[in-house]
Amino acid sequence: MVEIMVVRHGQSEADILNRCEGRADFSLTDLGLQQAQLLAEWIQRNYALDAIFCSTLIRAKQTAAAIAELTQVPVTYDNDLMEQNNGVIAGMLRDEALMKYPIPAGGRKRHDAIEGGESGMISMLFRAFLNLPYHSEIFIPTGDTGVHLWQYEPSGKKVIMATNWQEHLAAT
Repeated sequence: MVEIMVVRHGQSEADILNRCEGRADFSLTDLGLQQAQLLAEWIQRNYALDAIFCSTLIRAKQTAAAIAELTQVPVTYDNDLMEQNNGVIAGMLRDEALMKYPIPAGGRKRHDAIEGGESGMISMLFRAFLNLPYHSEIFIPTGDTGVHLWQYEPSGKKVIMATNWQEHLAAT
């Protein structure tokens, strides 16, 4: 059996500055660094990692570094794991983005891209894991350092064991 753990980064500066993040490269806040540390401690207590793959964005690197330090597993960085390309709104204040790029009258689906952008990374990974089409109606909410755990069984069966697991943050 193969287990895959997908983790979101901790709280970033964009979260508290109310900015659209996506490919804009913001660091973790002090709280985000604390969340990453709590996550790393939880992973060390509960899992034996074989590999860590990480986006090249600073917030993801900071989260992965905390995990790597405690687990002694090296990190492999990959540009293809970067957060959604939210195009022209990357780094923009959320209110400004809504003014310049209002939600259409019929609404906007979560996977509909903003000009120059694409859909969210974790939802895309779920689609790939489940062999769903790119434009499937799926959105997986994930909080700061939220953990998703998937299993591939020898039979080929795929099991979603957990989504947005945040028990490691109970102390905060």
